[in-house]
Amino acid sequence: MSPCFVPTLEVSAFGSAQFAYRKRHGARDAVLYYALPWIAGLNEGNKIGVYCSDVAGAFDRVDAERLMKKLESFNLNAKLLRVIRSWLRNRSGFVIVNGQKSNPVQLRDMVFQGTVWGPSLWNAFFGDCVCAISVCGFEAVIYADDCNAFRVFPRHTPNSSIHESLAECQESLHQWGRANRVTFDAGKEETMVISTVDACGGPTKLLGIEFDNKLVMATASHKCATKAALKTRSLLRSRRYYNTVDLVMLYKSHVLSFIEYRTPGLHFVSTSVLNKIDDVQSRFLHQLDLSEEVAFMNFNLAPLTVRRDVSMLGRIHRAALCQGPPSLWRFFRRDFVSNITRNWRRHRFQLVEAHWTKSRIDAPFCVGNDQSLQHFATRSCRETRFEVVPACFDGFGP
Repeated sequence: MSPCFVPTLEVSAFGSAQFAYRKRHGARDAVLYYALPWIAGLNEGNKIGVYCSDVAGAFDRVDAERLMKKLESFNLNAKLLRVIRSWLRNRSGFVIVNGQKSNPVQLRDMVFQGTVWGPSLWNAFFGDCVCAISVCGFEAVIYADDCNAFRVFPRHTPNSSIHESLAECQESLHQWGRANRVTFDAGKEETMVISTVDACGGPTKLLGIEFDNKLVMATASHKCATKAALKTRSLLRSRRYYNTVDLVMLYKSHVLSFIEYRTPGLHFVSTSVLNKIDDVQSRFLHQLDLSEEVAFMNFNLAPLTVRRDVSMLGRIHRAALCQGPPSLWRFFRRDFVSNITRNWRRHRFQLVEAHWTKSRIDAPFCVGNDQSLQHFATRSCRETRFEVVPACFDGFGP
């Protein structure tokens, strides 16, 4: 029955700030939405105030009557509402271990973790907390029960004033929580001021990535490289049981996926910081007696620098085609200015160029005809393999 009401909730209830439990959204998109406005703010010399919160209990503490009132406001079918109300009724649960059954426990006021409807109903229940954040001038980023907010401040704003604004946002969100019987975990709440010269607080862990108060990302890169190296060493200990093809496949499954999840939060940092991560794959290939050229051509294992570029260009491509999270579209807009006022050689897929004075991602970019991120990435890797690689590796023929 999910198709009967989940699409309506996605449009009316989830809001643009929720990145979890919905199609064409994900944790990587949420991480990218943290990074992009923060980079833009720093490039303009501004400060960014960040407030991080976390709901205590989340799925297990949802007032059923409050949730039903919210669902009724979204004009769902009356019969469907009766079914959902019946689904939310009190239940009894117990645990069985080695044939021994525990005493029954009453389950009430929750959306039952592990169910199909649970995530969608949680998003509908939690979605309007954005109103409490936006009224204070902050932008919200929500992933499941992680609700974080940030706001760009002028460079001359003292940190004391920024912390007052962060406290005001916190109090506004807590007021929403008290009205909706939602408790926020005080032990997981953090604040941070991001700035190039007058930063304070942090680092703050957002969706598994530690953001420091100057966006140098040295700590995040070091931890990523350390954990990836540990996984690689564990994999190489079993090399006698696998051939080279299997080892590369295992590396892609267990190590490469771990590294590439962090790409949206690390793609903008300096080469010296990213070298620690790149060395993990270089050492792995050295242990297998594979060169980077052979790994790329025969095993489709491109250097991490290439994979990062293709990944981020794919995100830009998708946003420019108005696919994926709408909150990312504003950063990559198609340039529809006529060729009369522009260079006549520019094509219709050109993006609007950014005018950041210190931008590290200021190169113009064009969007091709690929209609999906997968097709774009495949084409980009194929063109890189047969055009870029021979020019980059000395002595490597076509």
